[in-house]
Amino acid sequence: MNDATPGTVDRPSPGAPPRPDSAATRAASLRPLLAPVVLLIVACLGIIAVVATSIGIVPAPALPSPAAPSGEAGAFVGPASPTPVVLDRDTAVRPVAAAPALRLTDHEGRPFDLASLRGEPVLVFFGYTHCPDVCPTNLADTRAALRLVDQKVGVVFVTIDPARDDAAAMKQYVDYYRSGYIGLTGTDAQIADAAGAWGVSYARVESTAAAGYAMAHTADTFLVDAQGRLRDIIWFGAGPEIIAARISGLATEAIESPASTATPASPATGATATAAPTPATATTVRARLESSIVRAGRNRIVVSVSDQSNRDMAKPDVVAHFSFRSATDPALAPVDVTGIFVWVVRGEKAVYIADMTLPSAGRYNATITLDGPAGRIGSASLPVSARAQGPTPQIGEVAPSVRTPIAADVGGDLRLISSDAVPDERFYQHSVDELLAAHEPFVLILYSPTFCPTTACGPLLEYMKEVADEIPPMTFVHAEPYAMTDVGGQLQPEIDGSKFRYAPWSVAYGLPFEPFVFVVGPDGRILASFEVIVGSNEIRAAIGSAIGQ
Repeated sequence: MNDATPGTVDRPSPGAPPRPDSAATRAASLRPLLAPVVLLIVACLGIIAVVATSIGIVPAPALPSPAAPSGEAGAFVGPASPTPVVLDRDTAVRPVAAAPALRLTDHEGRPFDLASLRGEPVLVFFGYTHCPDVCPTNLADTRAALRLVDQKVGVVFVTIDPARDDAAAMKQYVDYYRSGYIGLTGTDAQIADAAGAWGVSYARVESTAAAGYAMAHTADTFLVDAQGRLRDIIWFGAGPEIIAARISGLATEAIESPASTATPASPATGATATAAPTPATATTVRARLESSIVRAGRNRIVVSVSDQSNRDMAKPDVVAHFSFRSATDPALAPVDVTGIFVWVVRGEKAVYIADMTLPSAGRYNATITLDGPAGRIGSASLPVSARAQGPTPQIGEVAPSVRTPIAADVGGDLRLISSDAVPDERFYQHSVDELLAAHEPFVLILYSPTFCPTTACGPLLEYMKEVADEIPPMTFVHAEPYAMTDVGGQLQPEIDGSKFRYAPWSVAYGLPFEPFVFVVGPDGRILASFEVIVGSNEIRAAIGSAIGQ
């Protein structure tokens, strides 16, 4: 390409290595070496759901909603649901069992036991009052959902920051949203025990914000039925309609008891691996679909597994076997595949990925069977609905040609186009449209380091910088997924009603949430796409294919 193009002075050609004195090289010296771990997200739908965070390092964007009573930075109502398109996915807990115990101190300073709310459904979620975005969004979505249901529903908000959230602080916070909400606090040990029982992760994150520090935490909402059973785990950002639908569906949904999965079935004939022997007592397995996009054709389906006490069951020495049987057309042969084990947080949280092709759109009954060194551990079933076409480009399709922001657009001031604390100059040298025109392979990262609401989100860009160091021939492009405005020297997402406004490039790629990573080959076609989780071996293999290695 001709670097003499106006506005591109002294800009290297696509794929060219950075200059030794470039900002990218200087930034690399500041980055700690990261282990090749996998990164999760729960997209702005939180999803995910596995471990969502509220970082609060920058001021929250100005919204039309009123400020919360604490007066602390980021305590605002909204944005409501960041999911830009209507998405739904299975949230049911299988098998159904009693919800974990929850005995803490309520916002009036009185002892509280979740069992006292038997007789009505209850929504439970964990967070903290200084949370800048995720917790206000959850509370706002919950308030809107309760307007859509014709029954009494309890709401319990449990702090994961007891040092700042005493009973008085919790009372001020929950009363602001709606009378009848219950705020819970306790000692550090009590909160840790409660969070562990519910499968909630949290950690303190040092910050320069006025609040002093932030907390990374799971952002799922737990739905407990009137009998005290945990029925659904709803991803962050699902929105009021999904929450209301789950509440209304409690009376009609079929319940799978633990006994129904006590003796797991062996994989179907033709499965990838030989069935292992079954121990005398099989473990109850709960499987959760973490992917939101499932379609006819090639899929990369992410599933997490836990036991009845919410302990993670995905381990390096545990093999997962998947079987997908069509409920729409039983004549179709089952699709069997061995899952790929992937760390979400190394040594702590992992998932399995089913990389396979579904023959047609429709409903599928999926079974995941776990085998360990000592034999069969157990199995779980989950329904999967495959669409004829997903919102994002499919593997093999031509990548949309869009203009993404580059350093030359802003005179090299990367803070005007990236919320990354230490932006890498290499990631902002070339726009997607020019790389496609030049037939150059590239990795497109649509992700906001500041506004993505999951703990594993945070290191995603740092991890990609390490991969870029390792594979210099590949070009990397980072673009904030939202339309951003410079407010007092800090980027803030533009608001569209109650949601962040997606940037044109995110719309072109059909982004249902962030982060999303695409690998594009020299022919301009999508070679790989990663929703929520990026596996170290997967991304390296995709890049190797793109550059012919």
